[in-house]
Amino acid sequence: MDYTRLIEDTIDYIEEHLEDVLTLDVLSQKVYLSKYYFHRVFSAVIGCSLNKYMTKRRLNRALVYVMETSETMVDIAYRFQFASQGSFTRAFKNHYGLPPGQVRKEKIQLPIEPVPHVLKRCLKNFNSDMVTDFSFTQDKERLLTGFYMDVDLSDAQIQEKVKAKAKHFLQAVNSVADYNAYAVYFQTKEQANRERLRTFFGIDVQLENQPFDWSTTYLLPRMLNAKFQYTGDLLNIGDIVVRDLGRWLNIAKVKKDVKDILFIQAYDHAYQDNQASSIYLPIRLIPQDM
Repeated sequence: MDYTRLIEDTIDYIEEHLEDVLTLDVLSQKVYLSKYYFHRVFSAVIGCSLNKYMTKRRLNRALVYVMETSETMVDIAYRFQFASQGSFTRAFKNHYGLPPGQVRKEKIQLPIEPVPHVLKRCLKNFNSDMVTDFSFTQDKERLLTGFYMDVDLSDAQIQEKVKAKAKHFLQAVNSVADYNAYAVYFQTKEQANRERLRTFFGIDVQLENQPFDWSTTYLLPRMLNAKFQYTGDLLNIGDIVVRDLGRWLNIAKVKKDVKDILFIQAYDHAYQDNQASSIYLPIRLIPQDM
C-alpha cells in the first residue's frame, strides 16, 4: 500500500474541508480502511494524532481571519468547528502564545504555515502499531576524519552554511578512491536544552598529503544500532527523523544507549545511488521478542 499517497490525499481533503465536520470515521471511510488502522497509519506518517493535526490546520486557517478580516471571534470559532469562543481562544493561545484578540488589536503578523510535506519512507506493522521500517545492525569501530560543527535543524541559514561546508569538504577529498561519509549528532549535558546540535562530519578513511587541513578525527565506537532509511537531506527532514526515532523507541520499548550520540547519518553507496541515507540509532540491546 502506498501510505504516502494515501496520507497526501487525506491532508488535501482536510485542507479543503477545514470548515466542515471531519471525523475519524468519515476520513477512514474515504480511503477504505478501518478507523483504527487508518489512525495508526496517519499518526506514523504525520507524527501526531488526527485530531491534533486538524486542530493545528484549523488554527492556521483561522489565523488568516483573525489578521485579515473583521469577523467576530465567536463566528471564527464556530466557522472552524470549535465548541465555543472560549475553547477557540484557549487553543489559539496554546498554539501561538497570544490570544486572537491581541493579535488583531495590535496588528501582529504571525506566519501562516504551509500544508506539511509528507515524507516518503517505508512503514511496517510493529507491536500493534505502525512505525518507520527498521532493522538491527552491529556496526564496527570506525575512525573518521573531518570536522566539528554546530547544526540547527530548524534554522535555514545555518543549514545552508553546513551544506556549503560539507560540500567543500567532500569536493576537497574527491581524490580519495572509496569512502563513506558520516554525520554524527551529539547530545551532551551542556547542550541538552539548546536547539543546536554538536555534530562531527567526516569520512572513514585517513587523509594523507592533502593540500588542506581536515586533521580532526573522531573514533566512532562499535555499537548496536536500529537502522532506518530516509530519502532526502537530513537538514530538511531532521525534525521528522527525530520525531520518528522517538516514536519508535516508545513503541518498541527499547532503551537508547547511554552514549552521548543522538544518532548517526551515513552517506554510503545507497545514498550515491538513490539519495537514501541510513540513520543509525544506538540502542542497548535487542529485546528477545524481536
